[in-house]
Amino acid sequence: MAYDPELDLLYVGVGNGSPWNYDFRSEGKGDNLFLSSIVAVRPDTGEYVWHYQTTPGDRWDFTATQHMVLADIVIEGKPRKVIMQAPKNGFFYVLDRQTGKLLSADKFVPANWASHVDLSTGRPVMTGEADYNKGPKMVVPSFLGGHSWQPMSFNPQTGYIYLPAQETVAGLEAAKAPEFLPTKSVVNLGLNAPDLPEDPQITQQVRDAWKGRLIAWDPVKKAPAWTVDYKAPGNGGTLSTAGNLVFQGTADGRAVAYAADTGRKLWEQRVNSGAMAGPVTYEVKGEQYVTFMVGWGGALPLIGGPLSLGAQVQPEARVVTFKLDGKAKLPAPAQQARDLPPLQTLAASAEQVQQARTLFNGLCASCHGINAISGGVVPDLRYLSPAKHQQFAGILYGARIPKGMPSFNGVLTMDQVELIRQYLVKRSHDLAAELATAKGSKAAQAEPAAQR
Repeated sequence: MAYDPELDLLYVGVGNGSPWNYDFRSEGKGDNLFLSSIVAVRPDTGEYVWHYQTTPGDRWDFTATQHMVLADIVIEGKPRKVIMQAPKNGFFYVLDRQTGKLLSADKFVPANWASHVDLSTGRPVMTGEADYNKGPKMVVPSFLGGHSWQPMSFNPQTGYIYLPAQETVAGLEAAKAPEFLPTKSVVNLGLNAPDLPEDPQITQQVRDAWKGRLIAWDPVKKAPAWTVDYKAPGNGGTLSTAGNLVFQGTADGRAVAYAADTGRKLWEQRVNSGAMAGPVTYEVKGEQYVTFMVGWGGALPLIGGPLSLGAQVQPEARVVTFKLDGKAKLPAPAQQARDLPPLQTLAASAEQVQQARTLFNGLCASCHGINAISGGVVPDLRYLSPAKHQQFAGILYGARIPKGMPSFNGVLTMDQVELIRQYLVKRSHDLAAELATAKGSKAAQAEPAAQR
C-alpha cells in the first residue's frame, strides 16, 4: 500500500486469483476485477476512487502487489503527480495518481504474454504465446515475476527508479480440474517437457537462463539509464540516498553500494547469506548507519531449488549494520556437512518411480524443491539418513508438525508414502553418481600431464 496525504488517497495493490486457470474462475470471461490492480480509495471510508488493472483476467500469478512509488516528475514538459509500479508481469507503469490515467507502460524485462500496452485503452495486447489453455506454454516472465516483492527505490536527484529485476521462465500447462492434483503437474519449470528434467546438464542450462539485474529505470525516457547484471534472480530490494548512493543486497551473499548516477560499484562486503530484503539507513548521534536484514528463503529457493543458488547460499539469518570506519568483523560463513548417508535399496520399478516423481513434485516440491533438490532453506531429502527412512511414514503423517512439516494423513495412502520414499531413494542414487562423476573429473584435472 501507499498513501498520498495531499490527495488523501490510499493505493492498494491487489494479488492474483485462485486457481490460476482463468477458465475455472469465471469460465474465461471478464476481467476479474480487481485482480492484479492498483485501487485508489479514501482511507477514512473505503470509498472507491479509481483503479487500474495491470493484468486483466490474470492467469499467470503476475499480481500487482509490488512496491508502489509516489513521485512528482516532469513528463512532456508538464509536472505530474505519479504513482509508479513494476509488477511481476514485466511492464513498468507510470500512472497519474490523482486520476488513475495511464501515462506509460514499457517492458523492463523480456515478456511474451503481451506485445505492448495500448495507451489509448490502458489494456495489454496479448500475444497468445502464453495461453496455456491451448497447450503447454513457456511463459516469460515466470510466476516468480520480472520483479517480485523486493522493494524498489526512487532518487529525486537522478530521477531514476532502482529496480531489482530478474529474468525467469516457467512452463505452464492447464490442469483438468480446478485444484492442485498430486497426479497432474499444474506448474512446470523448465523446457518443453512435462516438468523440469532431472538431467543435471539440462538443469544447468535452465539455471543459466535465469538472471538477476539491477536497473536504474528512467520513467521519463522510459528506458534503463544503467544496469548491473547478477548471476541469479532473488536479489534484494534497493535503497537510494541523497549522497548519490544505491545500496542493495544480493542473492549470493553480498551488500553492495553503487553510484546512483552511473551505476559504478563503489563498495561491497560479504554478509554470508542471501540479502533479499531492502536495506534501511538512519542516523544516531551524528553517524549514519546502513542496515541489511540478511536471510535466505521464499518461493525461489524453496520450489525453485535446482534453479536457485541452492547449496551456495545458506539460510544464515542475522541483522548486519555498517557505518564508515566500522571495526566489527563478520564471522566466517557456517559450513554444513554434506556427506551422503549409506544408500538405501531401490525397490520401485521405473514406472513407479515416474508416478512417485509426479506425486513428489505435486505435493512436496513447494518446500523441498523440484525433483528433490533443495534450495538450502529446508532439508535436502536426498540426504535422508537410514533412521529417517525408517521414520518416513510417521514424518509424513504428522510427527513433525511442531517443526513446520504439514501432515499428509488423509491425503496420501501408505502405498503412496512408500512410493515417494522410493523416489527419494532413487534421487539419492542419482546424486551419488553425480558426485562420483564430479570427483573423477577433479581427479583427472589434478593429474600431472605426464601421467595422463
